[in-house]
Amino acid sequence: MTHEVILDILRDTRSETRYLYCSNIGVIISPPSYARREEREGQEVEANREEKKSPRRKERRSKKEKRAREERAREREKRERRRESREREKRYRRELFCSYLSLYLIVFLFLVSMFLCVFVCLTVCVCMFVYLSLLVASVYACKGHRTRKKEEKRKKERKKEKEEKERKKRKKERRRTKRKKEKNERKKERKDRTEERERERERERRERERERERERKDRKKEDRKKEQSKRERERERERGEKREDISLSLYLSLISLSPSFSFLSLSLSLSLSLSLSLSSYRSFFLIFKYFNSYDR
Repeated sequence: MTHEVILDILRDTRSETRYLYCSNIGVIISPPSYARREEREGQEVEANREEKKSPRRKERRSKKEKRAREERAREREKRERRRESREREKRYRRELFCSYLSLYLIVFLFLVSMFLCVFVCLTVCVCMFVYLSLLVASVYACKGHRTRKKEEKRKKERKKEKEEKERKKRKKERRRTKRKKEKNERKKERKDRTEERERERERERRERERERERERKDRKKEDRKKEQSKRERERERERGEKREDISLSLYLSLISLSPSFSFLSLSLSLSLSLSLSLSSYRSFFLIFKYFNSYDR
């Protein structure tokens, strides 16, 4: 029974897992699909027992068996078709592999032949080149003594020319360096001169500003003195006018009092005249002093 079950399981292509048989124990390690199959068989056994009891159940059982046989036949056809398709694919792959192999071999042989041809041609060319080079070397060996002397002379002349060119280049470089140094020194001198001129200009400008400030201060002082002198003159004029008014009032009062005071009136008039002359002299002196200070 176990042997038949194992064969049935191996025929089942739907089960993706593999089945193991432990020979020591004598037990099959089955996947869930095998367990389901056992359940189905148990159900069939029970159905058979029930069908024995009733004829309708027998008919049903026969129908189920027919359906199961048809399904099994269909599954077998599908499996055969799959096997045929797989075999066809294998054959097609083998044919392709053989064709590609043959093609690669042909190409490889062609390349090898070409490589051999090229190698042979290169060897022939190298041999010819060596032969010709030996011939040329033999010819030049005969003429080598003369040519060596000429080459040595030419080399010496070339060395001399190169040394002269290098000397000229060095002289030119030295001159250029000297000129550059001179130019740089001139630039520095110009910069120093310009800086000194700017400094002198700044000093002159500062001195001019200081002189202007001093002149402004002197002018302010002179203006203040002028204002003070004007104020003093105005005050002296006011005082003189007050004195004249007082003297005139006194003179008139004395004349109006009596003719006996004629002498007094004359004395007063003389005093007034003297006072006026003194005030006028004083004012003239102040004006003269003011003009002298303005001229300074």
